[in-house]
Amino acid sequence: MIKQNYTCTLLSDIVLNASLATDGNMETLNFIPGANFLGIVAAGIYQNHIDFAFDILHSDKVLFGNAYISNKENVSIPMPFSLFKAKTGTGPTYIHHAISGDKDNELRKKGIQLKQERAGFLLSDNTIIKNLKKNFSLKSKQDRNTRKSEDTKMFGMESIESGQMFSFSIEYATEQLKNIVEKYLIGNKFIGKSKSAQYGSVDIQPEIDITLKTFENNTYTLVYAVSNLCFLDEKFGYPTFKPEAKDLGIEGGEICWELSQIRSKTLSTWNFKRGTDNAQRHCIEAGSVFYIKGGKPRIITKPLGEYINEGYGKVIYNPWFLNANSDGTILNELTESKPDEFKNDNKPITTALGKFLKNKQEQRSIDLSRAIKIHELVYANGKDNLKAISSSQWGEIRAKATNISEIENLKAELFTDKTGFLCHGVSAEKYWDKNKNRETFKSDFDSLSKHGTAAIAKYAAEMAKESIKQKNKR
Repeated sequence: MIKQNYTCTLLSDIVLNASLATDGNMETLNFIPGANFLGIVAAGIYQNHIDFAFDILHSDKVLFGNAYISNKENVSIPMPFSLFKAKTGTGPTYIHHAISGDKDNELRKKGIQLKQERAGFLLSDNTIIKNLKKNFSLKSKQDRNTRKSEDTKMFGMESIESGQMFSFSIEYATEQLKNIVEKYLIGNKFIGKSKSAQYGSVDIQPEIDITLKTFENNTYTLVYAVSNLCFLDEKFGYPTFKPEAKDLGIEGGEICWELSQIRSKTLSTWNFKRGTDNAQRHCIEAGSVFYIKGGKPRIITKPLGEYINEGYGKVIYNPWFLNANSDGTILNELTESKPDEFKNDNKPITTALGKFLKNKQEQRSIDLSRAIKIHELVYANGKDNLKAISSSQWGEIRAKATNISEIENLKAELFTDKTGFLCHGVSAEKYWDKNKNRETFKSDFDSLSKHGTAAIAKYAAEMAKESIKQKNKR
C-alpha cells in the first residue's frame, strides 16, 4: 500500500455533529472522520471515473483515515485509556497494566486515587492537548414562506474553531488510484453540516509523514486503537465487542482483559446523498488498549475489522507512550499543551471581505501599540516640567503634526536650530530652553517616530490635557 499524509486546515468553523439527535444543543466531534474525505471525492469519482468507483469508495484498495489535531511538527492520536493520573491532576502519569495489584494498593495507602485519562489527544512530542478550540452559536430555523425565523425553533450549534490544523493519511493500492483521488481531494473543500451557510471551508494539502515510535517486548503485546474498531463474530456474523487475539493481528496470543482498557459505543453515521442515517455500528472506541500475552504481531498491510475504507481499524503495536518504568509510571512524562499552539493563521486570504477585515485587524493592532507607547511616555516619571508647558504650545505642535505627513519633515520643523518652532522666539525662552524640556520632548519624539506623525499628534493632545489639569490645580 502507498501511504500519503495530508493536512486539513480549517478556513472557517466546521460542524461535525457528535450524534444524530435534532433536539437541544448539538455538540460537535473533536476530530474529522475519514468518511468526510471519502465524501469529498465521491461526486467527482462517480461522475468522471465510474470504472474506479468501487475500488476507491467501496473496497479496501483506498483507505481514508481520520484527521486529528496537529501542526507541522507533531501529529496526535486519541488519548489512550491505559493512562491514569491522580484525581488532583498532579503527580506522574501511570500506565494501567504496570500498576495492577500490589502497586495499586500501595498508591491507595498513600491517599492517591487514580483517574482514567479519557479526554483529549496525545501528541508525538509527549505533550497532551485536553480540548480543541470550539465556538457556540444560537441558530433559528427559517420559515421559507415569510423568510423570517420560525417561533420556538431556536437551537444551539457547536463548531470547531477555524485556523486549527488536522492531520490524516490515506493508503492506496496503486499510484493510479492515488492520482485520481488527489485530483478531487487537494485544495479548498467543504465538509460537515451547514456548508451552504458559514461553516465547513477547509484547505487540504499533501504533507510528509511523521513516524510514531514503538518499543519491543517479548512477554506481551499492547495493541492501541488509533481509530474505532468494528469486528464481526465469525460464527454468527453479528457485531462483537470481544475480538480474539488473531482479530487484532496477533497469532498465538491471548487477550488479558484484566490488564486491558476497553470502551465501546454504538453509533450511526449520516448518509448525505440518501438523506438518512446508515445502519448502527457497534465499535470499540479509539484510545482502547488490549494487553495480549504471548504471540507475535503479524506484519499487516491494512487496518483491522470492518469499515476500514472510512478510517476504522487503525492500530499501533507497543506504542512509545505505553512503555512503563519499574514503578508503573510512564517512561517519558507528559506535559499539557494548549489549543492556540495548533492554530495556523498564515493561510492566504483571497476574498475581498477577508482582505478588508484583515486590514482592519492590522490597523487596530497598530493603533493599540501606538496608544500603549504614548501612555507610557506621557505618564512616565519626570514629565512634570513638560506638563507645565501651556496647552497652546502643545496645540501648535499637534497642528503641525496633523498637517505634515513625513516624520523627518516634522522633526526639522520642530527641532532645527534657530529656525525650528521649539528653538527660537519668546516661547523657546519661556518653555523649551528651561529644565531640558526640549531634550526630553525630543527623546519622546524619537521613541514615537516609527509610529508616524499621527503618534506625535496624539502625544501632543494628551500633553495638552495634562497641561490643563496642572493649571487647574494651581
